[in-house]
Amino acid sequence: MSSQSPTLLSGRSLPQPDLMLVRRRKDCYLGGHPQPKDVYLIVEIAESSLAYDRTVKTRLYAKAGIPDYWIIDAKSRAVEVHRDPSRTDYRTVERVTRRGTVSPAAFPDVAIVLRELFPPA
Repeated sequence: MSSQSPTLLSGRSLPQPDLMLVRRRKDCYLGGHPQPKDVYLIVEIAESSLAYDRTVKTRLYAKAGIPDYWIIDAKSRAVEVHRDPSRTDYRTVERVTRRGTVSPAAFPDVAIVLRELFPPA
């Protein structure tokens, strides 16, 4: 797992997601940033950046083939799960509220209970 570390999406694109779940590598990424093939899941925590995360970053991650991209909408207390990337966007988008659970696509047996992530108001 990596936090606030960049991922190399292309020769010019090096976004810094809030959280990244990456494949284990012998060099622990000391030899270079994770590339799309290394990434299981990218998470952005959005409060003031929600519009940017939904547009610019969504397109960047989809184009790079990131299989699982979540936007945590801190104000609405929900998670937007983006899967099945295309060259311009994600084909599947699901919004999960505080009452639901989410699981990384690569680890479907791991359930994150959102009411534990988002305490009551």
